[in-house]
Amino acid sequence: MPISFPQAALGCQIEVPTVHGQVMLKIPAATQSGKLFRMKKKGIRDLHGYTGDQFVRINVETPTSLTRDQKEMLKHFDESCSKTSHPNMHDFMGKLKNLFK
Repeated sequence: MPISFPQAALGCQIEVPTVHGQVMLKIPAATQSGKLFRMKKKGIRDLHGYTGDQFVRINVETPTSLTRDQKEMLKHFDESCSKTSHPNMHDFMGKLKNLFK
């Protein structure tokens, strides 16, 4: 399911299509792209009457066209972020630097 960066960062509820109709799924704050959610008993039913689970993978979409104001807001946001805001990125960069020491 595609969601926007603000939805992923702040958390939200999204409607997810299932074989049983639309179902609301709570997305917690700080959800990363690729996160997999399991919706119990929202999948298809097997021959024995058991209803399976449905898995939903989150895809955080990056905007493809921004206004000048939106770009400025994002630059300000990026400048205001600390290393703890993006731990995976800074951990990776630290490991990469250590390889070349």
